[in-house]
Amino acid sequence: MNEEPIGLHASRLSSDCDNPREVAFVEQWHQEQKHADMLARLLEVSCSVDDPEVVRVSIHCGPYKRPLGVPTDRDRIVVETVLQWLGSNVGLSFVHEALKRVGYTVLWPSEQKAVESAGD
Repeated sequence: MNEEPIGLHASRLSSDCDNPREVAFVEQWHQEQKHADMLARLLEVSCSVDDPEVVRVSIHCGPYKRPLGVPTDRDRIVVETVLQWLGSNVGLSFVHEALKRVGYTVLWPSEQKAVESAGD
């Protein structure tokens, strides 16, 4: 990994880890962060300039976007921990089940190989 991982279970991302998907998810997050502070963007809220609810909990940073606040170190640790979890077997199963709810079919590698073999 190019950058030092900061998630709560970053120790699972060592070079001898047994789940390369976790590494891939964290590396992709780091890659996305190079282009723009994605977390800061995710914490922006679209609103009308005079929305009292948003003004009450945030600061002005433009005519139609207001941040909920500057991302803290804790925010960054939580995001990276969740993203790493999504790459785990349990996290990927969560994504798989969520996608099934909206009609997607997700094939695990063994299922993909079976589909490809059947087509030959």
